[in-house]
Amino acid sequence: MPKHVIRRESSQNTQTGKSRVHTFQGEDLAAPILKWLARGDRPADDRLDRLVKLVRLEFERSRELLPGVTGEDRAPRIVQLVNSTMRLWDFGLVHKATQTGHDWTVAWRSKPSKEASPAEILAFHNCLLLKQQGLLHRIRQCARPGCQEWFFAKFEHQNFHSDVCRIAVLSADETRKEARKKYMRDLRAKKKVKKFRSSKKGAK
Repeated sequence: MPKHVIRRESSQNTQTGKSRVHTFQGEDLAAPILKWLARGDRPADDRLDRLVKLVRLEFERSRELLPGVTGEDRAPRIVQLVNSTMRLWDFGLVHKATQTGHDWTVAWRSKPSKEASPAEILAFHNCLLLKQQGLLHRIRQCARPGCQEWFFAKFEHQNFHSDVCRIAVLSADETRKEARKKYMRDLRAKKKVKKFRSSKKGAK
């Protein structure tokens, strides 16, 4: 049997593992934050939710062309919010080292707090880690009116949490619809002219 046939058969029997799913920077840190924001037992009034206030202030600050010049300087408010939260929650982490064979690993947990749950503390802590990476402003709410779903924007320009919301907003934009109509009219006219010219050349 020719070698190329044997190779073909062996390649068919080779099993390939699952393809790796690409993770964007900051996406793993954002998961506990989004999980907290989606909880139904959060304070009904967002003004009482320190995590929501932090995320919104940072998003609004990032939207300013020149923060503190073209709009409100939110940095002092954010600093005060973070520091007062640390004091109120008595925020702290407890680390524990464990030997694994000839190596060792470190795990950590938050100190118990009378003011905040472990899930809330973890989410707030991850907000600070995202800030260190310059990605905290990527935690935002869907821009579609009536949606307001919290999500992590994988790209800077992303304003909608799903394609459904993005398409719904774009399809309702009258200016865009008129521009699309004009584009299609022009395209059909160009095709008509091109077809006419090609038929004239064929007749010669």
